Amino acid sequence: MDLLFSANAGILWPVCRFSYERSSTLENVDKLYPKLTEAVRKDHIEFDMVATGHDFDHTLQVKQTARVIAPDEYTGWIASAAAICHNADRLLEKRRGDVGRKKVPECEVVAMVLRWLNAGETFSEQEIVIILRAVQKHSGPNLADGDLVLMTLQDADRVVCSMPDVIMCATQFRPDLRAIHPKWLTCDPNNPTNPYRDPQSVLHSMECWYDWADPNNSKFCVRLPRARVLMEENVAFLRMYIERIKTQRAKIDLYPDYPVETA
Repeated sequence: MDLLFSANAGILWPVCRFSYERSSTLENVDKLYPKLTEAVRKDHIEFDMVATGHDFDHTLQVKQTARVIAPDEYTGWIASAAAICHNADRLLEKRRGDVGRKKVPECEVVAMVLRWLNAGETFSEQEIVIILRAVQKHSGPNLADGDLVLMTLQDADRVVCSMPDVIMCATQFRPDLRAIHPKWLTCDPNNPTNPYRDPQSVLHSMECWYDWADPNNSKFCVRLPRARVLMEENVAFLRMYIERIKTQRAKIDLYPDYPVETA
C-alpha cells in the first residue's frame, strides 16, 4: 500500500493496491456495509423520508455511483460509506420541520453519522475523520484541499441528482415553484437568474446541471473522469427533454410566442 500526503489536515492518504476481506464488487451491494446500510435505511423510515427527493433509494444510488466513479478501489470503499451517511442533514432537517439544512447544527450531523458508523462496521479513526468531512462538505463547492473521498462523494451526488428520474421528482425539492415558466420555459432570457439561488421554475432549477458538466466551472463541476462521462450523458438528456417540451408547445402555438401576459 502506498501513502500520499494530503494538504487537508496532514492526512496520509492510502492508495490501495490490494484486495479486502469485504467484497467490493458491484454485484455484492447488499454485502458491503450491511449493518451500516440497515441502520441508515431504518432511520429514513423513522424520519419519514420515504416520499422525498432524498429518500433511501437516493442514498443507494449515490453509494453505487461512488463505487463506479472512484479513482481507485480504496477510495470507492470509503466513499461508499460516506455516501450511505450523506443524507444525515436532510433527515435532521425533516425532523426539525424543514427548517433548511443549513440551520441544522453540525454537532447533530456528526452525532448521527457516528451512531451509524458504530452500528457494527469497523473503521479506523482516520477513516472516520475522512468520512465525516466528506459528509459535512459534500453539498458545498469544490475545495482546493478536498481529498479523494470528498471529491468522489461530491461527484457521485451531482451525477445522481442529474439522472433522468430526477426530472420526475424535482418538484419535491422546490414545491414553491411552477414546473415551467409558461412563456420562457426556464426564465426570461433578458433577465437571467441564478438557478442555484433564484430559479424561476423547476425546469430552470435543473439548469444547474450545466454547471456540473462545465469543466470551466471550478466550483461545482464534476472532476473524476468517469463522473464526467456520466454527467455529460445526463446533461444531454436534459437538453433533449427541454427541446421536446419546446416542440410540444410549438405544436399547440404556445411557443415561442405566448399569447397572454404572465406573472
